[in-house]
Amino acid sequence: SGTLFITEGTEDPSLATLIKANAVNENGYRYEGTNPNNYIYMVKNGSNELWRIIGLFPDGVNGEEVIRVRKVGYEKAKYNSNNTNHWPKVTLYTTLSSIYSLTNYKNTVNYKMYLGGADDDITSYTSQDLYDMERMLNSKGTAGKTSSTSYNSTTTFTGSVGLMYPSDYGYAVLSSDCARTIEPKNYAEPAACHDNNWLYQGSSTWQWLISPHSSNASFAFSVGTMGYMNNGDGIVTLSGFFSPVMALKADVTVTGSGTQSDPYVMN
Repeated sequence: SGTLFITEGTEDPSLATLIKANAVNENGYRYEGTNPNNYIYMVKNGSNELWRIIGLFPDGVNGEEVIRVRKVGYEKAKYNSNNTNHWPKVTLYTTLSSIYSLTNYKNTVNYKMYLGGADDDITSYTSQDLYDMERMLNSKGTAGKTSSTSYNSTTTFTGSVGLMYPSDYGYAVLSSDCARTIEPKNYAEPAACHDNNWLYQGSSTWQWLISPHSSNASFAFSVGTMGYMNNGDGIVTLSGFFSPVMALKADVTVTGSGTQSDPYVMN
């Protein structure tokens, strides 16, 4: 075996190429399972922070591919200090946007967030339906209550930081463990739907999702302690756990293997 010389870092693979090779192609290339090898060091003002890759999506400002990433660990906050549920106008977004900014984080870009919501109809929504709801596709999705009341029913927003989507949670378990016909509202059973889902926060707490309730401005979507997704539990003025989501340029190149002990490192 000879010596392999790497010049100028040009041989390092792009992160997008690695994601396409290792993730599952379901409305984006997604990491799925109990503990996928999707760890990456984000660089905040020169210091490494451990994040995980949700996947590769055409969610750039001009429809280009971007890599959505989610911070490891949870913080706790209200979705909003008052009873409104339009993400660009809530206190959680305002707080996070000053911290999780393109200035502070290397290789990040603004990305397009899809803010379609729903009412009680989510009981029957599969992960595909939730994806359509968020993006207002295939007759699914309604503007959040605050958006329809005060913001011309706007359902898209471009910014540096969001939260994960209901569909992200739905797709984060392998279909071999949790059939795609099972609605995330019913992910309490079978237990594999949440236990084998890397985006489940555990049974000791619940977490916020980005999507708004469409007919009640006091609610946003959440994942409960039992592992099911709902839109009628999370009163926006309650303090819940959350993990910020940002986007990376798709052409970043990396070293490392993506495991927790050997995360991807951006060049």
